[in-house]
Amino acid sequence: MSSDRELKELMMSLVGTVIYGNLGELSVLPGLGASDSVINTILKGGTTEVYRCDDVTQCLKPTKSKITVTASQGMIAQIQKLLSSLFKNPLPMRR
Repeated sequence: MSSDRELKELMMSLVGTVIYGNLGELSVLPGLGASDSVINTILKGGTTEVYRCDDVTQCLKPTKSKITVTASQGMIAQIQKLLSSLFKNPLPMRR
């Protein structure tokens, strides 16, 4: 996860975050995970808002930004694809 910026931003958006600035100022960004829009977009695809970092190293001032996930990128489609590939190419049984 350490090198996947989009995944980190998604996690921050789902659970929220607390940011302490360079001068000790406090910013609280509430989690967006309770939103039907975010969950449905992750599962089925669509468009929703997430927090995006302003800087790749510190991320002290994230802002809301719209993202679009295609239906084929959604978790439901990805899991269906994985299960389908397992049924087509089952793993060999160990004895």
